[in-house]
Amino acid sequence: MPHSPRTLSLNTACSILANKGAAGKSVRRSMRQAFGIISFVLVLSLVFPLTMASAGWTRTYPGIDMDILTPTSVVQTLDGGYATAIHGYLRRYDSAGGPFTSSYELQILKTDSNGGVQWKRSYPTVEDPNHVTPTIYTDSEHYTIVQTADQGYVVAGGGFWLFKVDSQGSVLWSKTYQLNDESYSYGQFYSMIQTGDGGFALTGTVETYDGGSDFWLIKTNSVGAAQWNHTYNSGTYTDSGGYVNPREDIAKSVIQTSDGGYALVGSASLFRASTSSVVYSSWVVKTDAQGKQLWNKGYDLLNDQGYEYIIIQTSDGGYAIAGTENSDFCLFKTSSTSQLEWSKIYGDSQTDNPCSLAQLEDGGYAIAGTWNPTNMTATRPTVGLLRTDSSGQTLWIKTYSARENGTSYSVEQARAMIRTSDGSYAIVGNTQFPGETHGDVFFVKTETLEQPPQIKPLPTPATSDPSSNTQTPGQTSNQTQSDPGSTTTGDDKTKPTANAGPDQAVDKGTQVTLDGSACSDNVGIVNYTWTFTDVTTKTLSGINPSYTFSAPGVYIITLSVKDATGNEASDTIVVTVSEAGAFPSLLIGAAAAGIAAVAAPAFLLLWRRRRIASQEDKLK
Repeated sequence: MPHSPRTLSLNTACSILANKGAAGKSVRRSMRQAFGIISFVLVLSLVFPLTMASAGWTRTYPGIDMDILTPTSVVQTLDGGYATAIHGYLRRYDSAGGPFTSSYELQILKTDSNGGVQWKRSYPTVEDPNHVTPTIYTDSEHYTIVQTADQGYVVAGGGFWLFKVDSQGSVLWSKTYQLNDESYSYGQFYSMIQTGDGGFALTGTVETYDGGSDFWLIKTNSVGAAQWNHTYNSGTYTDSGGYVNPREDIAKSVIQTSDGGYALVGSASLFRASTSSVVYSSWVVKTDAQGKQLWNKGYDLLNDQGYEYIIIQTSDGGYAIAGTENSDFCLFKTSSTSQLEWSKIYGDSQTDNPCSLAQLEDGGYAIAGTWNPTNMTATRPTVGLLRTDSSGQTLWIKTYSARENGTSYSVEQARAMIRTSDGSYAIVGNTQFPGETHGDVFFVKTETLEQPPQIKPLPTPATSDPSSNTQTPGQTSNQTQSDPGSTTTGDDKTKPTANAGPDQAVDKGTQVTLDGSACSDNVGIVNYTWTFTDVTTKTLSGINPSYTFSAPGVYIITLSVKDATGNEASDTIVVTVSEAGAFPSLLIGAAAAGIAAVAAPAFLLLWRRRRIASQEDKLK
């Protein structure tokens, strides 16, 4: 009876092969080749990474007739594509010979991972029955778009307008916010983030009754209901005539900090006696998780009105702020308590203006913005990307233009930059060619330039009743320069949840970045301390500190966290450090050993069967 293929033993297979003469030799030769190929592929799969660098691309997206389209925010979506918020200044001729018209609208452009358009939606106005109808004002509008965990999008902009759409752009809800019902309380939005509880924080400026303006911070829940809001002002200044004037404080950027609070940066007006003129310096405000001011600090980053400021929290718990000084990029680094550590200026006074800032895994920084190359004889704004090391020293600069035609070239303005999941950057701005009356969206996706960032899951909405713990925007607290370092305490007894992240295995000499971002607390964590022994006891602070181990070994690292009311918790991770190159060699050795363990018995059996067959032939 013939053998079933499923029950054919290795001995039987070898016997059959050994007694097939020339055919057996051919089959055995094929088996040896197959074993060789399998071994080679296995070793390659163990030694070489499975990810590959991606190539870059650029796209332009025009409007109709003489439309001026200005993208102001971009986000990489859960499907690997991109969603861009665009301010549209529509200037069109009537096709039937009617009058020329102009209007404003917000647009959302959704593309795939290669920039192919999937859908585009326009929003002239979205009414909120509880407040004034939002209006799209001028071509200097700011809009921010984020994606939510349900694959929808939330957009903020205009005069503090927040609305949500589904994954195809259909409106789900809309909200607008006013400080109060008095005419002086006009607000101008500049920045929005999604918070850790699935809600949103919006910031910008709001006018005051005495002619000044204040920073304004609004916190909402996941459906846009205001939970609290605060204003912050930097005081007054005295002009050359001895008159006391209220300052104009304009918040341009907001982040949620590792302790659950917020940090805002923007400009504050002051009087410069040397020129008898009003200038604007950078001003930072730090709050707790409920928006109460903890400290504020002004820095001598002097500009005219209207320049951008961007703030991020750094891996050591401090802050990095990008802005413009004397028409050049400026980057400065502070401690967690506002002390200036260093500052750098980049460019040659040709009106360079940053739009986005990010810290990289090696501790360095990337700044994107409108950049005028120094080798140009005339001002030529392009999309610029500047990379520095951890101390702000320039590593490289890249520029991107949409079009060139002989001696003519397009003029670009960068408006937003994000890091992408493949280690690239996505930058959006607008572009215009000399002689043309329309302005188009310019999208730059760079080639892979960095180690891919750690992707964190999108926040999910809190499970509490969305209507609870809300505050109408009219119920506000105005806070002026509180003492630096002041804090809040209470009767909270809930311990924070400490999470030191996953265990790690690295080569000696490789920088290890620790990650405490998964820690949480109901009132906010204010202190992260990492302790371990590397020859001597080491202590690191901050949510994402880095360290390079001096010798191979197994290191146990303890993360201790403390919240604003003194409650503490801890967690540990194990970092295994090997000699450089030991890990790939180990993989190759293990692969070879595994192949030998599988292949050796088969080859021994083949050899044994061939010898028996040879002896039988001789007896014949």
